[in-house]
Amino acid sequence: MWDVICDRVVECLAGPDRWSYIAIPFVSAFIGWVTNWKAIKLTFYPKTFWGIPPFLGWQGIVPRKAEKMAGMAIDLITSKLLSIDEIFGRIDPQKMAEAMRAPMLAIAPSLIHETMEEYAPKIWESLPAMVRHRIVQRAMDDLPQVIADIIDEMRVRPAEVLDLRQMVIDACKRDPALLNRIFQTVGKNEFRFIEISGIIFGLPLGILQMFAWFFVQPWWFLPIGGALAGGFTNWLAILMIFSPKHPRKFGPFTLHGLFMRRQNEVAVAYSKMVADELLNPQNIIDGILKGPLSDGVFRIISKHVKTAIDKEAGLVKPFLQFMIGTQTYIEMKNRAVDKIMLEVPRLLKNVHDYSKQAMDIETSLREKLIDLPVEDFEDMLHPVFKEDEWILVALGTALGGLVGFLQWHFGF
Repeated sequence: MWDVICDRVVECLAGPDRWSYIAIPFVSAFIGWVTNWKAIKLTFYPKTFWGIPPFLGWQGIVPRKAEKMAGMAIDLITSKLLSIDEIFGRIDPQKMAEAMRAPMLAIAPSLIHETMEEYAPKIWESLPAMVRHRIVQRAMDDLPQVIADIIDEMRVRPAEVLDLRQMVIDACKRDPALLNRIFQTVGKNEFRFIEISGIIFGLPLGILQMFAWFFVQPWWFLPIGGALAGGFTNWLAILMIFSPKHPRKFGPFTLHGLFMRRQNEVAVAYSKMVADELLNPQNIIDGILKGPLSDGVFRIISKHVKTAIDKEAGLVKPFLQFMIGTQTYIEMKNRAVDKIMLEVPRLLKNVHDYSKQAMDIETSLREKLIDLPVEDFEDMLHPVFKEDEWILVALGTALGGLVGFLQWHFGF
């Protein structure tokens, strides 16, 4: 029996097709590598749909499902790691007001002058310069506390002014490559493993295929073998990333999902990416001022500014209303609010450093990610593969079959 097998192997390797036989394991390794590499590329690229929409073409899985994946990411963060109340609760309204004090005081005099000259020019011009200066100075003295009161109301009721989920989704829409960067940073080692595993798994499969080809040589054998190598290596690589979730010992060996064993390392990378690129002060400010709950912000600012105006008017308020009319007085207050709202985005840029330090999202995320149960930790990366894993396996199968067919056509 063994003599027959050895004679057949020697006959094939000594014949004119010997290099074609020897090439089978290496072609199998190449199939494993190229299909896995291509699968990763198609997970993230192209960022926009390429082809003839809606079905004849391709868009990377992550960019195509950016809105859904962004929602899943923020749901994990807010349900398991951080709450919006916790984030905003760390802000000190007085310190925020102090950070905004200088730029706000710089625009306050001109804002008061312009508003009064627009709605009560004769009254304003008739006042002695010393009185006008005293009115402006009093308003400037009270302004920091007004700012602190506005921030305090937003701080204690953050869900009324910021839709955190929508903010994250909008940030990902503005920057289609954002989720790509996050997933590629967090799963850098895992994606590299998928590429290399194509060679690691493909080579032994190719050796088995070569020995089978010594004895069985129908035309379809190499294409089928290539298809199996391409699909199997993709599937096995993804499986090994997440399974087993907990370490399992088999004699001297310990099996543990590649991503799962890197929880501490991933926590550091993920928390930094999220804090710097997703939950950063600018995105939060944009979410507050431009998000679906921005009307709530306007109402809070409007309420406090109008209260401040009434307070500054003091005893002359009835006289002022009599001279310019109650409706004009109301319009004047609304106009003042509108002017302040135009300045708010620029004013809030001065609190970026303080708010980032105060909220300290990076540290909080890192600490809680390290302690996160593995079942929840898996959901940080697995959504990239879970729903469309079959596409990646099918792609590997199709490409592997094509390469196997070309190998049979040109080699044998």
